[in-house]
Amino acid sequence: MDIFSFLSNLIAVPVLKITGIQIGAVPIIVIYVVGILWVLFFILYVGKGLVANHKVVSATRAIKLIKDSSDSQIVSPEEIAPVMKGAKLTHLWSEYCETLHNQYSYQNGEKQLVQVRATIPSGSFLSTQNIIDGTIYTEFFKHVPGIMTGIGIIGTFWGLIHGLGSFEVSASPAQLNAGIKLLIGAVTEAFVASGIAIASAMLVTLIEKFLLTTFYNNVEKLDQAVDDLYDAGVGEEYLSQLVQSAQDNATQTKQLKDNLVDDIRSLLTEITDRQIQAQTS
Repeated sequence: MDIFSFLSNLIAVPVLKITGIQIGAVPIIVIYVVGILWVLFFILYVGKGLVANHKVVSATRAIKLIKDSSDSQIVSPEEIAPVMKGAKLTHLWSEYCETLHNQYSYQNGEKQLVQVRATIPSGSFLSTQNIIDGTIYTEFFKHVPGIMTGIGIIGTFWGLIHGLGSFEVSASPAQLNAGIKLLIGAVTEAFVASGIAIASAMLVTLIEKFLLTTFYNNVEKLDQAVDDLYDAGVGEEYLSQLVQSAQDNATQTKQLKDNLVDDIRSLLTEITDRQIQAQTS
């Protein structure tokens, strides 16, 4: 048995047992397509999403543990790098580290690191779009329920057209009854195929929205844990210091100018007095 037959039987058999319809009555192409979409959903969305979510949750717990167990108030980016597991998290963390700013002070003539400051929020790099959406193909799978519903509608029309095409009006009651049975079977077949597709669409929507909300919440918790490590506002602080320094320089320049004018005035007054004394004597 190939994979398509397995998937079709897996989806159709429970429904067919309830309705009593033969398995050959359901449009097999609808079952195939819905089954393929389910496989892609579980592998590319659920599977990869759970793996990415596990890495995010593990990184969040490790960051909180490092912060709580750190002897100093400074947590260097190098301490966090090993807990960012996976190529994507490692790359995003390295990009974020380039935006961090180290603040130093001189104590006893030695340059010492006193604080690591954040210049932008960690969510600019460690975002749901970078970590989750690009991994589980969110833009594609949010349209899968609509695709399944559309396939079900196509299956409905397909069954109706097939039934009407095979129906023949005859004067013979036996042939007419047989034609009606074929038409009813085709219509039933169409509605069963549509029901399978619509039920699958509803279930996919429920799983997709629940998992996506969970993944997004965990990424936000990771961002909060990273932001708690490093204080922000270094740009505003430096701007305030620059403005204060400019004001101090302006004040000192004004005082220097006033002192210079006073000195020149005193010097000219003294020179003038000496010249007057020299002329009178």
